[in-house]
Amino acid sequence: ERRLGAKTEIKPKSKGGLIHIHYHDIDELNRIMELIGAN
Repeated sequence: ERRLGAKTEIKPKSKGGLIHIHYHDIDELNRIMELIGAN
């Protein structure tokens, strides 16, 4: 059973914007961070 575990905000260096991220676990957060870093 998955549920919303946490919410965080990060500011991408490239865009200078604010992204709201909802993630269920640290592995999912790491994947999101990798996707953002790749852009």
